[in-house]
Amino acid sequence: MFYDTHQRFETVGEDAYRVAARSRAFSTELILKHKDGTLFRGALNGRVLDPAHPQEGSIWVYADISERHKAEQEIRKLLQALEQSPVSIVITNREGLIEYVNPRFTKVTGFTAEEAIGRNPRILQSGETPREIYEQLWQTLLAGKEWRGVVRNRRKNGELFWEEASMSPILDDKGEVTHYLAVKEDITERKRIEDELEQHRSHLENLVEQRTADLSAALAAAKVADQAKDAFLANVSHELRTPLNAVIGLSELARRISTDPRQQDYLDKVTGAGKSLAGIINDLLDLSKISADRMELEAKAFGLRALIQRSRSVMAHRATEKGLELIEEIDDAVPDVLVGDPLRIEQILLNLLSNAIKFTPAGHVRLRISLHARAETRAGLNIDVEDTGIGLAEESIARLFQPFAQADASMNRKFGGTGLGLALCKRLAEMMDGNIRVTSREGAGTTFHVRIWLGVGDADQLV
Repeated sequence: MFYDTHQRFETVGEDAYRVAARSRAFSTELILKHKDGTLFRGALNGRVLDPAHPQEGSIWVYADISERHKAEQEIRKLLQALEQSPVSIVITNREGLIEYVNPRFTKVTGFTAEEAIGRNPRILQSGETPREIYEQLWQTLLAGKEWRGVVRNRRKNGELFWEEASMSPILDDKGEVTHYLAVKEDITERKRIEDELEQHRSHLENLVEQRTADLSAALAAAKVADQAKDAFLANVSHELRTPLNAVIGLSELARRISTDPRQQDYLDKVTGAGKSLAGIINDLLDLSKISADRMELEAKAFGLRALIQRSRSVMAHRATEKGLELIEEIDDAVPDVLVGDPLRIEQILLNLLSNAIKFTPAGHVRLRISLHARAETRAGLNIDVEDTGIGLAEESIARLFQPFAQADASMNRKFGGTGLGLALCKRLAEMMDGNIRVTSREGAGTTFHVRIWLGVGDADQLV
């Protein structure tokens, strides 16, 4: 038994009898409820037996149409989605003839639904999409799969445009193809932007390639010039040493036989100046050799402590003249016999000690030697030269190890020097798989830290 939810069944019944009396039939839909109170959508259909006397008999049928109504709502919802979709939607039959297009299709292509329905989608073809793409499309669809791709189409007004499309078969309950669905998006503007970006990217790549080529050419030219400079410096330095050695040698000979105090003073100054110039030339020559990859380090056994004593003796008189204490500290763990180039190690020591003495007006200069690492046949040495001198400003430290540069231009005027010594120490330390750094504070002294690697030898190897 069914009841009207709003309990107006009597009114519906009266209307139904009147309508049925006129046309013999009546039909309507209304919300009803079951005896248990649950609601449902129902259909009421009736027919009178005798139109002339409708009150004498009629037949009435109630039906629960809830599922049908729900299905109709779903269909209406899907239709709204299709009609309002921001992309073009086309449905064709199995023969490829258009059966449905949505409003977006009309807006994009210019073809009305009436103009498109019943025709093949070929009406959009521009002739600019390769034939192979269409062949691949149909091979994919006939295999029951989805095809995706980009095609170049033509609008009704002849204007070309790009579409990104997804096409797939529609199957019935038996798995048979009944229709084909195409979902397409106009990507003309996107393609235009992509093409412009690609042109800009290509232009930038060309610019980068050109600049890279220019920089490579400039770098190659700079390397050639640098090599030519190094070769020139090496040759000039070598040519200068021969006459300079003669000047120093002859000055010393003349000093021995001279008895005039004034001449002896002059000759002492000539000899001192010559030796200073020889040191500069030697440093310059060594830097040039390193830059030109022409310097090779020796690998010979030597006594480290003897080398340090020799370096100390060379510097001792200069420290004594300034009233400085020259201190040396050698860790017992440091091997006495090492394998390397003793001349270059002594060169590092003399440069660092000479600088420390030069820039220390009072106090001490300390040389510390220790191990920072030890392998089976190699030893890593720490060489620290500490002074209580004038120190360095932080901004000056970065320039210390550049050839021909000094921490401060005023130092050159006050203390002299070319700035070659520290640059040479840095290059030599790097050739020994090490490095050099400095810690300093203005007015509070400076410490140079050198790390190098040398071979470990034994006393039997000493000559």
